Amino acid sequence: MNEVKMNYRHELKYLLDMSEYHVLRSRMAAILKPDYHGGRDNRYHIRSVYFDDMKNTDFITKLSGLAERKKYRIRMYDSDESLIRLEKKIKMNDVSCKQSAELTKHEADSFLESDTDIFSENDDPLVREFALTNHKNLLKANVITDYDREAYVFNPGNVRVTFDINLKTALLNTDFFSRNLPMIPALGSNRMILEVKYDAFLPSVISDLLSPGSGIQMSVSKFALCKQFISLNDWEVQ
Repeated sequence: MNEVKMNYRHELKYLLDMSEYHVLRSRMAAILKPDYHGGRDNRYHIRSVYFDDMKNTDFITKLSGLAERKKYRIRMYDSDESLIRLEKKIKMNDVSCKQSAELTKHEADSFLESDTDIFSENDDPLVREFALTNHKNLLKANVITDYDREAYVFNPGNVRVTFDINLKTALLNTDFFSRNLPMIPALGSNRMILEVKYDAFLPSVISDLLSPGSGIQMSVSKFALCKQFISLNDWEVQ
C-alpha cells in the first residue's frame, strides 16, 4: 500500500472586487508566470462536491475556527470526466495540506450514491480511508462549488497565486456530473477570491504586492461560503 504524502503549506485568502483584481493582476504579470494548467485567458474550470455528515460536522468545525480540521471532496477539472480526484484538505493551525487520489467516473458515482462496496479491492490509502469514514459517519454529498480559476506561480518559496472567479453553487442539488445543473452566484458578480499558497516563507516581492489595497483578508473557504449561502436560502424557503 502506498503511503499518503503530507506536505503542509501556508495559505492566505483575500476577498477582492473587480477593480482590485485588475490592479493586482497587472502588477503580478511582471513577476509571476502563468500556471501550466491554464488554458484560454490562463483559466480553467473547477467543480467540487464536498461531503459531510448529518450533523454538518466539518462545516461547523470550519466556522468555529478549530485549529485542526478536515474536509473531503471530489473534484473535476474543465468538465473532464477522465480527470476526477478524491481530495482530503487538512488544516492544522496556520498551515494546510491536500491529499489526492484519482477516481474513475464509476468510482465517483459510487461515492456520490454512498455505495462503498466497490472499494474493497482498492488499495489507495486515501480511497480506503474515505470509504471507511463514509461508512462509519454516513457521509453524504453536501454542497457543490463551481468556479473559474486563474493561476500563477513563483518558484522561490514554491508560491502559487490563484484568482477564483464566478463562484457559484447549486441550491439543494448535488448532481455533480450534470452539464445543465442550475447554478446560483454565491459571491456576486463583482467579487472573487485570491489565494496565496507557499512553503516555508513568502518572498518579500510577493508580500509587497499584498499590501493594503489588495482586498480583505479572510479565512472563510469556498465550501463554507456556498454552504452558508445554501443554508440561508433554505431557511428563507421554509
